[in-house]
Amino acid sequence: MSYYTKCIDCRAEFTQEECLKANCCPACKSVGIPLVQADDIQIKINWHELRVLTMWAEFWAQHQSSNNPESIGMKQTVKSIATAMEEQYPSRVPLTMAGELGEAKDRYPDMEVVGPIQPESRKKIH
Repeated sequence: MSYYTKCIDCRAEFTQEECLKANCCPACKSVGIPLVQADDIQIKINWHELRVLTMWAEFWAQHQSSNNPESIGMKQTVKSIATAMEEQYPSRVPLTMAGELGEAKDRYPDMEVVGPIQPESRKKIH
């Protein structure tokens, strides 16, 4: 299906007709602003720069959700965006700190992580 919009949180794709009937994502019930296909672009950026941006966004989303329970959706949105980018370059290191810690935890299963961002294996993300 050639999509008209897709959910920013779950990436489900929808036609224009489906969107006109909805006030949230039919798949995950997210009320986040959907992604419109006409706004898809390609940019050139260094992977490390992208990691810095993504990790700051991840940290901010974690901070906000810790201080404001209504902001919990921010973490899912950042995770969804990062996963969509990682899927384009699966051989690269993870974009998020959770992903990087997840790779370390996969390699060193007895490793203990203390802090607000916990390991998340790429196997779980994808």
